Amino acid sequence: MTLDRSASHFAREYDRLSFLYGAQPAPTQHFLDQQAAAIVSALERNNGRIRYQFPDRIVLEGGEILDLPAGVRSRVVRKPLSQHSQKAKVDHLARQLNALEQGVNPGLAVCGELFRFVLARTIIYLMLPDGRPVHYRAEFGDDIPSIPLDTALPLALMASTDAIAEAEETNNEEGRLQVPYAAEARHFFLPQWVAFGENDRLLAGSMREAEAWIASLVNAVRLLQAAVSIWPSVVADETYQRKRAGLLGQLVNQGRALARATTQEIIARIRDRAQSGSLNRGLSLSLPYFDDDDLVLRYYPVEIIPAGRVMFAPAFVVLAMRRTEEQIREDYQLNPSTRKHLLMQLKSIENAFTMRFSQ
Repeated sequence: MTLDRSASHFAREYDRLSFLYGAQPAPTQHFLDQQAAAIVSALERNNGRIRYQFPDRIVLEGGEILDLPAGVRSRVVRKPLSQHSQKAKVDHLARQLNALEQGVNPGLAVCGELFRFVLARTIIYLMLPDGRPVHYRAEFGDDIPSIPLDTALPLALMASTDAIAEAEETNNEEGRLQVPYAAEARHFFLPQWVAFGENDRLLAGSMREAEAWIASLVNAVRLLQAAVSIWPSVVADETYQRKRAGLLGQLVNQGRALARATTQEIIARIRDRAQSGSLNRGLSLSLPYFDDDDLVLRYYPVEIIPAGRVMFAPAFVVLAMRRTEEQIREDYQLNPSTRKHLLMQLKSIENAFTMRFSQ
C-alpha cells in the first residue's frame, strides 16, 4: 500500500501529530514515551486494568502552554479487561482516548491525541522486529504479495540479518559463531521465522517448531493491527509500511506452506493406518488451511467414512474430497484466494488416493 502524502488524510494527520509531539519539551516527550511503554507492557501481560498518567504540562497546537491539574492526570481503564482478548483491550483503550479528544478540555484533548500517536509508534518501532529489505510478488488473484522475488544474496556474512550468532567455546573462552540462515530463508523479511523453503521443504527443526515460528508471525501481525486500531494514521509511517509488507507477505507464504506440509502428513498417516487396518471404524479429519482474511490457520472438517464397521477403501477418500470440493466452491465465507488454496490441498489428497486406487 503506497500513500500519496500530498493527498492522504492519514499522511496529513501523521505529519500534524509528529509536529505536535516535536513541539513538546524533551521531558514531556520522555514522559509520554514512558507511559506508552507501560501501557504496552500491561497489554502484553494481560493485566486486568491499565493505569496511565498524563504529563503535568502540555503544549497546544497554537504554542500555548497549559498546566494539567493533578486530579485529571491519572487514568484507569476500569472495565474488567482480564476476561477479554487483547484486541478488545486495545479497542477499549482507543475509545477512551478518542473520548478525551472529543472532550471540551483542550489539554486533555491534546493528551488523548498524543497518547494515540506515541502508543502506535511504540508498537511499530519498539515491539515489532525489524528485518531485511525484501520484495514480494502476488500470486494471480491474490491481494497480498507473498512470493519473494529472487534478489542477489550477499556472498559473505556481513549483515546481522543474514546469520544468527551462536555461542561457541574455544580454548575455554566463549566466542560468537555466525551461523547463516538458509539461502531460501534470506529471501524473507525475518529469516529466523522461515519454517519452509522451496517445495515446502522443512527448514525448522520440527513441525512443532515450524508452528511456533508461524505463531510468532501471527502475533507480530496482530501488533500491527493493534497499532492501527489505536491510531489509524500510523499507516502513513514508512516504517509501518515496510514492516507490514514484510510481515504479511511472509505470514501468508509460510502459513500456506504449513497447511500444505500438514496435508502431506495427513496423507501419510491415512496410508499408514490403512495398511495397519485401523481405519475400519470410520475416518474424519480436520484439514488445515490458511485464512487470508483473518491471517490465521483454520481447520476444515472432512468426513470420509462414517463411524461404524466399514472396510476402508481408497475410493472413499477420493469421493470425500470431491464432495468437500463442491461444498467449498459454494462457501462464500471463504475469500477467492483462500478457497483456491484449500481446493488445491483437497486435490492433492484426492490425487494421492486416486493413484493408489488405480494401481
